[in-house]
Formats: sequence, structure tokens, C-alpha cells
Amino acid sequence: FFPFASSSYFVTGSKDTNVKLWDYRYSHCIGMYKGHEASISSLKYSPDGLWIASGDEDGCVKIWDLRVGRMIHVFDKLHKGAVTSIQFHPLVFLLASSGTDNKINILDLERFSIISQIDTDKSIIRCLQFNDKGDVLYGGGNDYLGVYGVEPTRVCDSVVVKWGNMNELVVKDNRIVGASHLLTDVSTWLINLPEEYPFKNQFSPPDKSSKTNTMFTRDTSVRKSFNKQKSREMIKPKTNMKLIDESEIDIDDENQTVINNVHDYHSVFKPNRTCKYGYFI
Repeated sequence: FFPFASSSYFVTGSKDTNVKLWDYRYSHCIGMYKGHEASISSLKYSPDGLWIASGDEDGCVKIWDLRVGRMIHVFDKLHKGAVTSIQFHPLVFLLASSGTDNKINILDLERFSIISQIDTDKSIIRCLQFNDKGDVLYGGGNDYLGVYGVEPTRVCDSVVVKWGNMNELVVKDNRIVGASHLLTDVSTWLINLPEEYPFKNQFSPPDKSSKTNTMFTRDTSVRKSFNKQKSREMIKPKTNMKLIDESEIDIDDENQTVINNVHDYHSVFKPNRTCKYGYFI
């Protein structure tokens, strides 16, 4: 779904290799993006809602710009296998991807390059999630939770958990909520980080005097940041269908119509103008 609650857009991907944009106000597809050659395996909106990242079963990740309605970059064969998850950094222009090749890639979305790569030999990562500050990346796999530092990239800890096949992670207010499935069972799990943080000793407070400190802080990172407030006002995906919000419709006297009797055929279907001489082509 679109990252802002005020919008009615959502995006889907499937085995037909197409990324589709929907507006539930119209109950049908309002835009289609073609370019993948394999089934779509992962999709994510950027935090500002202007981009979509899509991954497929051939290991490719593509970036789409909704403002122009086209693909702006492809990371070809990023993984030696299917892409299992992609996740935008919550603050700056970074993207994380995981695949069946047991790799996690950190991508720079300004230069469209690979910054670093993490080996996850213990398990295939099925879902990725940054914490609110963006300095920690969590990866969920089969009975496995990995904890990774972002810049510099490092493995901070790995935790064995009996969660089955982890499919989704959400990190909010120092808590991790996970959803997993095993056969016909679906489970949800909660970790309270302040109380059960098994890797709390792995993270030391950043040295403010160090010139190599790269911990993320809003408006201070050297990387370009997502402007969520501006995007909330300007986002209008380019599609084949013109979208008009009710609040933006300029109603004048000519468009105002009052029908006193809805059962009177001539009142309902009364023309606005009459052309006495003319012809149809």
C-alpha cells in the first residue's frame, strides 16, 4: 500500500511479470509497468511514495518512478537466484535486498551502485526491515533472526528462534513484530527489544568525536534523504487514466444540475446545449 494513509493507491506483482498500480476507488488497475522477464517476488514503495522497487525470481531488482511512469534503473542479476525481500531505508536513499543465494545487498539509490554485501550462510533471509533510525537492519529466515549494522556494514548478531518460515517483520517503538507460517498455521511474534535484546552488547554508543561515524540522523546524513512531507503533497502517479480528487474539482454554475423529479425522463436527460444544424461523423 501507498505509505500515506490519505491515499488509495496500492501496487501488486505476480507471475505474469507485470507490476500493476491500483486505486481502490475505481476497483481496477490504473497503471501497468512492464520490464521483468520473471515472476515478481517482492515489491516495496519508497518512504516518500515516489518510487517502487520490484524484485523477481531471476535475481533482478528494478526501480520505477511513478511521476514519469517508467523504469529508471535495473540492478541486473543482483542475486544468483530469486529475490526474497527488498526494503527501503526509512530516511535516506538506500535499499536492501535479500535472495535465495544467502546474500543481503545494500544499494545506493543516488549512484545506483552496490555499497556492500552480507553473507547469511545460516539461513535464507525471507524478509527485511530497518529500525526507525535506519542504523540496524533485521533479517528473518527459517527459525532465524539476523541483526546487521548498516554503515559500516557488519553482522551484529544472529538469534535462533522457533518461528518457522518468517514472512514479514515490522519494527516500531523498540519492538519487533513478526509473522510466520508453518504448514497450515500462521503465527505472530513479538520481541520487546529493551527487555529481550540478546544483542544489546553488540552495539556500542557512536563515538561523536570520530570522523568515521556514519550513524544515521535525520537531516545530518551526507546521503540524500526522502522528503516525505513534500511527496505527500505532490505525488500523482502517471497512469493511462486521469485521476481527480473530489476536493480538486472546480464546480461552476454550468456544471451544477438540479433534477427536481428523478422519475421524469425529460428532466433527467435534458441536454445542456442544442445544435440545430450539424452532422455526426
